[in-house]
Amino acid sequence: MHPARFSAMYLAPIPLRLVLAVTFIWAGLGKFVAPIEVQGERAALLANMGYTFPNTPTRIPTRTPTNAPAQSPSKTPEKPLPPTTADPEGGDAGTPTRPTGETPSPPGSSPPGLLQTEPVAGGESGAGPLQPSVMHTAADYPEPIRVRRLYGIALLTYAAAHPVAAEAGGTPPPPIWPEWAARGRWPIVIAWFAAITEVVAGVFVLVGLLTRLSALAIAGVMLTAMWLTELGPAIQSAQTILGFLPKHDPWDIAAWSTLLWQVALLGASVGLCFAGPGALSLDRVHSRDDDEFEDDDEDE
Repeated sequence: MHPARFSAMYLAPIPLRLVLAVTFIWAGLGKFVAPIEVQGERAALLANMGYTFPNTPTRIPTRTPTNAPAQSPSKTPEKPLPPTTADPEGGDAGTPTRPTGETPSPPGSSPPGLLQTEPVAGGESGAGPLQPSVMHTAADYPEPIRVRRLYGIALLTYAAAHPVAAEAGGTPPPPIWPEWAARGRWPIVIAWFAAITEVVAGVFVLVGLLTRLSALAIAGVMLTAMWLTELGPAIQSAQTILGFLPKHDPWDIAAWSTLLWQVALLGASVGLCFAGPGALSLDRVHSRDDDEFEDDDEDE
């Protein structure tokens, strides 16, 4: 084999693997080890996503119909009724009866203070879908609280799906993240998935195991990061170059450094995905065994 072809096939992927492995193992572990501080509204958002802060009382969410008619107070009977009476229709004795004037509870309803899971949409006239009340507010977290850095990804995805207008009374920019992926615990699940993917893919790339699949996973992480941190916000602000690039000074190295670093890592991961693991990899050992097995079959 020609030396140039040999170096391209077996030696060139090695520095790509090392760069990607060091970068993503370091970045992924940093999301678990390094902390960030949240307070006020950001802390309340995490709490409403299901994150449990230490020394913070847990509130029980309630749900109420959005368009339910106002209920009149129950009438108080003039005389107290006996606790149990016989059913006039022949039912069992000892069945408690409801005081006169009290509105019966709908079937399947939960006691006050508990989460109701049965929707009322399409039920009685005037009843709308159940909407969760706010569990935590910014006032619950006046002091900074340290959390893992990966929860910054959860806050980032939530903000991308629920953009806020720059000025009071203005029109919010279009969202850059699907709304379903910012509901409930989804932002936290996505944040953990991204951090674990970075560490696992980085280790696999380092040892050369499932190299192409790991490089493809890294490329997906970088595309998502570019969209959430650089390209998407630029499109939202309507201040772009070529319709999608942030509108920075062309020669401002500091302003472009983050995007250029992301593009470099994306290019390295795509290149490794096409080139394969190269030499000194577990994938290469496996493929070498297959080649030797095929050569033995041809000789026979």
